[in-house]
Amino acid sequence: MIAMEDLFPFLKDNVYVKSQQIHSSKVFIRLLNEPSLPDELYAYSFDFNSDGFLKLSLAFDKDGNVGEQVEYDINGRKAKKIDNHNFTATFQRPSIDTTIYKYRNGLLTEEEEINEDFSFGRYRKKDSYKRLYLYDEYNRLIQREVIALPNNSSKINKFAYVNSNLMKEYDILNDGAINMIIFHKSDNEGRIIEKKAVKSEDEYYDINNKFQYYRHFYLYNNLGLLQEIQSFDNMNLLKSNEIHIYDINNNLLRVEEYENGNLSIITRFEYERQQNIFNENLDGFFSSFTREQKAIFIGCLLIVARSDGQIHPKEDQFIEEVESLMGLSLGDPIFAIIESGGDSEFYRILNSLSIYQKHWLILTLHQMVMADGKIERTELEHIVGICVRMGISETEMLRIIQQSGKVMKIYSR
Repeated sequence: MIAMEDLFPFLKDNVYVKSQQIHSSKVFIRLLNEPSLPDELYAYSFDFNSDGFLKLSLAFDKDGNVGEQVEYDINGRKAKKIDNHNFTATFQRPSIDTTIYKYRNGLLTEEEEINEDFSFGRYRKKDSYKRLYLYDEYNRLIQREVIALPNNSSKINKFAYVNSNLMKEYDILNDGAINMIIFHKSDNEGRIIEKKAVKSEDEYYDINNKFQYYRHFYLYNNLGLLQEIQSFDNMNLLKSNEIHIYDINNNLLRVEEYENGNLSIITRFEYERQQNIFNENLDGFFSSFTREQKAIFIGCLLIVARSDGQIHPKEDQFIEEVESLMGLSLGDPIFAIIESGGDSEFYRILNSLSIYQKHWLILTLHQMVMADGKIERTELEHIVGICVRMGISETEMLRIIQQSGKVMKIYSR
């Protein structure tokens, strides 16, 4: 799965996040250079604390599984990140990467990362890394060291500045030799406009650029937003370029990637600042249900809605909307067929739901009982009872609601 900070640079800027309050986004990726592969779909959700800073961000794959989860401290700084590659479309190898972030005086000083590989259904491998950050008296990053444990092999990057602008980045190998130098150029606004990677300082000044590893140019529009990235190879030939297109709110709307002049990848973004689970087309999701599973889904809503003695008009309207989205009405004969099978048939179908469908049922039940502004104890007890029948504990139910209840709308197109 594509890292959230690679797709959403604003995640690195607390001020922007606080002002924009983007609660969710969907990302559609079309690989024109690989026509045999299906389009990729990812969904991202962002939850904020009472001060407006990020509290939690989640990344979902096209099946609704969480691939990346980032928890933030009260100041919107990353505290913990979990990458679950087992649930992503890109990586099929089951592994979990957990990173803990540590700060001193407001500066990131250390990251601890643990990679756990569970291939073939059993524990296979565990790697861990430390990334240490050093700063000068002006709080500029001057060194990043990556240490691979337990053999303590390390790789160091050092940074040199002109005023506040980064000028050089030295990539240093474990034996102390310089592997590469990346020269940076910035404009008067401090924005990066060029990166050039070479082996040594002398090679940077070669007018023919025949020694360069690569060279990138960054172009901006009149609002200061990144508009294009041009990438040249070691022969100084344009290898690829990336065009950024924005909407009227200056949110990134579309990225077009070209390889050797040919459009190869299109990435499209959709954003949502208000949360309404019925504002999206959910046909792609509900088509994963069988007819009897849809009936059980609606039946659970009815059971909980009736549990406090009467169905509130708003709950009734909610159920009607779910019926419409699922394409199944209460008059369908499937309800009578399931009812004739008794409790055993009901619970059999209930447990045929996938884990993702079960999570969605929990979230939908929660959304429904909130429709009238309050949750009755008996409603909560019935939801807990349904969860237990599905093999989900009350604690797990609460975790699902707390982490995902606000972003149900983004799971599918």
